Amino acid sequence: MVTAFGEGCSAEEIREQYPSLQLPDIYSTIGYYLRHQKDAVASAITTLLKDRSDETQK
Repeated sequence: MVTAFGEGCSAEEIREQYPSLQLPDIYSTIGYYLRHQKDAVASAITTLLKDRSDETQK
């Protein structure tokens, strides 16, 4: 869902892609993501760097 939002899909378009989701839940998730975007990106980068470091050490 976050990927679809990042690709420019509206909440309504996401609802069409994922019919089991409710529109208020989609809006809540998008809001949470936007409020915590820096933390999510930092965490993803940290994980990626750790994974690459682990692969290099093998």
